[in-house]
Amino acid sequence: LSSGGITFNGDTSSNNALSDYEIGTWTITDQSGAGVTFTTNSNNYTKIGRLVFFALEITSISATGTAQFTLSLPFTSAASGGRWSFNAVTNSTDTTLSGYLTNNNSSFTLIESDTSPATITNASMNGSYLVLTGCYEAT
Repeated sequence: LSSGGITFNGDTSSNNALSDYEIGTWTITDQSGAGVTFTTNSNNYTKIGRLVFFALEITSISATGTAQFTLSLPFTSAASGGRWSFNAVTNSTDTTLSGYLTNNNSSFTLIESDTSPATITNASMNGSYLVLTGCYEAT
């Protein structure tokens, strides 16, 4: 194929080719605007077409204030909202954590999801660790 994509089962149509496959890391940054700092152990992603699979481990969080705990992601999310799924584990709370990703954005906001969704603040994450995995549709 002249497009350089990956084809399957002998299909030669560029319309059916996988044209984007990436594996890498990204620098996780605070998107709350409150100067949260992190110590990370790993932050990896695999992008297949428009789907981004990622995993990160933050071993130490230094944070204060009532702003929503919001992290950067490796790619901007789809403008239509697309598909997404996230799972989080932390020692800051005994609740079930989840998150949300707004349309056409490159950040993720952590929320408490075991009862009614409630915002996780920067201060509530202070001194904790966070292991987060997810998948979302990029632009």
